[in-house]
Amino acid sequence: VMEQLEEGEGILILEGDAGTGKNFTVEVFASLTGRPLILIPCNSKMEKEDLTFYYEFDPQTGTKRVSSDLVKALKVEGSIIVFDEINTLPPSLVKFFNPLFDYRRYLRLSYGEKVRASKGVIFVGTMNPQNYLGVSPLPEDVKSRADILYIDYPPFEGEGLYLPDEALILKNYLKELSLPKEEFTLLWHLVVNSLETKRAKEIYSKERERLIWELFKLLKVANAIRKAYREFQSQRSERVVDFVFSLRDSIRCAKRIGRAKDAKESLEVTILPKVSNPIEREVIKSIIEENCNEL
Repeated sequence: VMEQLEEGEGILILEGDAGTGKNFTVEVFASLTGRPLILIPCNSKMEKEDLTFYYEFDPQTGTKRVSSDLVKALKVEGSIIVFDEINTLPPSLVKFFNPLFDYRRYLRLSYGEKVRASKGVIFVGTMNPQNYLGVSPLPEDVKSRADILYIDYPPFEGEGLYLPDEALILKNYLKELSLPKEEFTLLWHLVVNSLETKRAKEIYSKERERLIWELFKLLKVANAIRKAYREFQSQRSERVVDFVFSLRDSIRCAKRIGRAKDAKESLEVTILPKVSNPIEREVIKSIIEENCNEL
């Protein structure tokens, strides 16, 4: 983003699965920097008029031209303009964006006027991986003007260990596990990875061990569903999985662990009702059972 501001050209595109927090990441950045955030939803049926202006009739004043949200946003100094699902743009609009995303930094309207981006305007795009079902490849004209950053879920496995990254988010929803980050990490490694430290032993309790195992089961299922989703969407598997297990879903499940019998029950009451396709529901149910029952 700093390079975009310094050089006065380009667009930063965040690529990643649905539910990884691409838009939320931009929202946090906007909040921390005090910048206005304007979302421009993209789709395959979008037309030039959706991005420039439309005509509106008023019985008193007659027909008038109304600027689009994009045109209005370009006039807001320091704004962050987010093109959501940018790789769904129809090919007919790609050339239209070229001068906006390069050094020229303007949008040419159909009647000849150029709308230049105000000082400090930042362009961001979001998109799902390009090999997914229903997703078009990012047009080369856009790609050549873009920097692409991949956004993934917090890692769960690495270097032969189960990692606590996502559990560090979820622990705050379980009173017994509301420990400082460093202490929770030590306790996680003691329980899950059998890595003993003096401090981990000091803060250990049977209840904390039980809750950490419940979080572990929850995250094992979440990552198995995410893997199945990626394999189906990229056509590497025929098992139908359209459900996106987002970070919001893992938080909802963690909140319910305290009220449910265990992680399995929390997953079943939270996730299964969201899956309307009966075939897919059976796939999700089997993933939950496989990963919860083996522990």
